[in-house]
Amino acid sequence: MLKLNLIPQQLKKELKLKRIYKILKKMSSFIIIAMVIIAITLLIAKLIMQNHFNKIIEQGALITKSSQSYNAEARDINFQISQISQIQNEFTEWSLLLENLAAKTPEDISLSNVKISGDPSLISIKGLAGSRDNLLLFKKSLEDSPVYSDIKFPLQNIMQKENINFEISASLNLPVLKDVK
Repeated sequence: MLKLNLIPQQLKKELKLKRIYKILKKMSSFIIIAMVIIAITLLIAKLIMQNHFNKIIEQGALITKSSQSYNAEARDINFQISQISQIQNEFTEWSLLLENLAAKTPEDISLSNVKISGDPSLISIKGLAGSRDNLLLFKKSLEDSPVYSDIKFPLQNIMQKENINFEISASLNLPVLKDVK
């Protein structure tokens, strides 16, 4: 079988251009459809990502709010701990001072009044001594102790020989008190 092409050259070119045009038209339609599908997919992905981002921001805000309450609570607890620590550092065990004073007091001396003031640390002792010797012994034991300093012992304390009403005052070195027992 023999094929004859009797179509003029000009018509052949037109037909060839029509075929190329149809192919290009189909390809451009396919490309446009593909671009529309890709654009819709990207738009949906953007909406999903935006929704997810908004949820994360909300969760972050909730976490920040809850952590702020925890931070405020921690600051309050730290403040209370520092206040307690300050109170404990300023605390003086007066029982140690009284125990020390009792250990230095001879048997025939009775103390009727012991007045302690914390700022400045002073002590005032009043009492009755059975004899002058024991009163002087008491004074000496106070002077030998590092807890008591600047002892004021009026002369009228030793004017009598027996049954002496006495008064002694001194400065206290309270930090040393914890070490002396």
